[in-house]
Amino acid sequence: GAQPNVYYRILDPNGVLVTGPNYINNNTGALTLTKTGTYLLEFEGNYGNTGSTSFAFQLLDVSDQLAALILNQSFSGTLSQPDQRDVHTFTVTENTLLYVDALDGNGNGNWQLIGPQGLVDGRNFRNTDGVARAGTDPLALTLVPGAYQFIVTYSGNQTASYTFRLLVLSTAPPLVLGLDTPISLDPANGTQAYAISANAGDVLHISATGGSNVSLRLIDSAGRVVTFLQNASQG
Repeated sequence: GAQPNVYYRILDPNGVLVTGPNYINNNTGALTLTKTGTYLLEFEGNYGNTGSTSFAFQLLDVSDQLAALILNQSFSGTLSQPDQRDVHTFTVTENTLLYVDALDGNGNGNWQLIGPQGLVDGRNFRNTDGVARAGTDPLALTLVPGAYQFIVTYSGNQTASYTFRLLVLSTAPPLVLGLDTPISLDPANGTQAYAISANAGDVLHISATGGSNVSLRLIDSAGRVVTFLQNASQG
């Protein structure tokens, strides 16, 4: 049926207008309250309305969900309310090369990494790694010592779940050159990293067999892509 021609406004504990008048069907986004106390939510029908009208509404608490994050471990979470942010915190005590391993291809999920120097990087979950990052832009992130926030949001007035892990590349197991190295990706859309000790001028040839829909990258110590194979078996 027809939507009611009704507006709303919110007044703070001192009677000062916080927002409005807003039409009830317009999503004005999240609102941060700056004062402690009792707020007034007021609905008002348009002056041209006649008779009576009825409608339903929800007032949601979309405060940030805060949680400490353990590096190198998978985390699954849910943005349970529209406009909500999940804020995952961690600290590094030395210069750290970090790889964001997105384990969710949801194109509406987004993340930002913020640290002592401000925004480090921010991307859509679907475009974080895998074949979506075939270029030579830095794929691993160089972090200075300090406290960090990994912030997850969702585009649009919706809710969603997500999964990711932050890999510290300095903890990658060493790879022995010239030997077959069996790999089992678990989960299958995840990343497995290995450390290779090399000298300037060394020439490497990558030869891989088996697997499907698996890409391969060689990354230098600054996080830059040296080479990329969309299909690892093409090496």
